[in-house]
Amino acid sequence: MKGGCFNRMGKYNYYEKYNDCSSNKQRKKYHFEDCNDYSSYKKCDDSYVKVHVDCCDSNKDNTRESAFRATSATNQAVVANSTIQVFYQNEQFDLANEYNTTTSRFIPRKDGVYNIIGSVHFQPTVLTTPYQITVSISVNGVSIGPDKESHGAVNVVGITRDNIVETVDILRLNAGDIVEVVATPSIAGQFLAGNGTRFAASRIPSPAN
Repeated sequence: MKGGCFNRMGKYNYYEKYNDCSSNKQRKKYHFEDCNDYSSYKKCDDSYVKVHVDCCDSNKDNTRESAFRATSATNQAVVANSTIQVFYQNEQFDLANEYNTTTSRFIPRKDGVYNIIGSVHFQPTVLTTPYQITVSISVNGVSIGPDKESHGAVNVVGITRDNIVETVDILRLNAGDIVEVVATPSIAGQFLAGNGTRFAASRIPSPAN
């Protein structure tokens, strides 16, 4: 609220009422602008910008921290031509308690846009057979954004055919969506434990619902 618009040397042009959140009282803030006239009284019609910050309003939009990262803690055997869920038992962090190490599922608590990464470190059982492996992000049982890679046969002693396949996507998720990583190798093998087999997600900053 504004009032008292006049001036002279030592007089105020106007004052504003504002909320003092530290004492929960309303106070006056005086402005001593001279409006370029020091010799006489004058109505202050100069324009000014008033920025109002309501520090006492607790019902504001805010951002919610949401991010996790997990890796595989043990090798996972897989069969040929079967789409299976990849397990990530080693949770490294989970800011909003949205990741379950038992089910290897990420279930967001808030609607929003999320950056999601899933990868597998695949090692085939047979080295002399070419193979393909597909890795996908699964939301409520539906695969999204699959990434497929191929690998040729190796007949050289001492050379392995390990292959890290990663899929990355940005998805709009609803609270309660079930997010997993699934993979389909064309031959039998195993997903190796360690950082090569990882699952991570983070919420892009936006108003929380």
